[in-house]
Amino acid sequence: MWTNLTEVYDRNYIEVPWNDNITLRVYYNDTLNGDIGLNESDVTYSAAIPGKPALYGNFVEDTIYGWYNLTLNSTDFYSRGVFILSIIAYKLNYELQEIQITINITQIHTSLISNVSMIDVYWNDNFSIEVTFRDIDNNLFLKSSTVSYTVLGIISGNFENKGNGNYSLTLNSSFTNAFSYTLRITATYSNYETQDLFIPLNILPIKTLINGRISEIIAVSYYVGTQHLIPFNYNTTDGAGIIDARATYDWQKAGGTFYPGIIQNTSIDGKYILDFNTQLKTIGTYSLAIKLEKDNYETRTATYIINIIERKIDADLDAPGLKDDQINIVKGIRCCVPT
Repeated sequence: MWTNLTEVYDRNYIEVPWNDNITLRVYYNDTLNGDIGLNESDVTYSAAIPGKPALYGNFVEDTIYGWYNLTLNSTDFYSRGVFILSIIAYKLNYELQEIQITINITQIHTSLISNVSMIDVYWNDNFSIEVTFRDIDNNLFLKSSTVSYTVLGIISGNFENKGNGNYSLTLNSSFTNAFSYTLRITATYSNYETQDLFIPLNILPIKTLINGRISEIIAVSYYVGTQHLIPFNYNTTDGAGIIDARATYDWQKAGGTFYPGIIQNTSIDGKYILDFNTQLKTIGTYSLAIKLEKDNYETRTATYIINIIERKIDADLDAPGLKDDQINIVKGIRCCVPT
């Protein structure tokens, strides 16, 4: 006999989030004798699932003739995806009917919230960050997720699970050099929407001082032909001496060419000495630019304005053989004071 099989809402496509129920109600009837519901029929369902056993079973017959009910949970399909559910109704001596419904199981919507929007940290200091991962469809905290981080492929790892959807991370910034980076945080949970956060991470150079100051300009005068040891202290702002810095200088006579050089590193942490000898320099004004620098530390500079001046010589020329208290000196000829 002629029959018909319909789904109550006449749907051929159903979209449902992961872990939600799918409720189906079908009507199997005899259309030849005036829409008579067929009881005691076999109404079955099946769905092929790649890599898993097929899903199949029976609808439950309703108390009203011709009606059959089924409730599935989307987890019965093992994973998210699109599946074809076939429903077949049959009764002896009646026409077999089949309908197919496309089931689209979607991921659950989530949110990932951080307690900071930007991180500024000095090199070799620790910084901390906390995030919360939630199922926003059901207003639940995701307690067993994987929350990972990476910084430009330089470093990566996982957050610590603190419970109740909260995850925390503490890192020392010395894993790379002082610069501006992006900290990427990824939260995943099977069949839930993956979330990414991108947090600007600014690793700042350690604050420093030169001779207890940010910079300095000093003017000094030295006699020609003399030697001077000019000391420099390169320290952090808390007073710790910085060893193995690059200590260099450039000097020039006013309006002349710059000449580079290296400043000596002493055995005392943070102390550097420039051995400045005026013996080979002519009288005049010189500019001496000092630079102290080290990776991940602030560079500091000092400028010395050095005036090289004539040496003053005091002599007692009171000798009996002098004429008018005067000595005549000729280049290349030895002279002596007559007695």
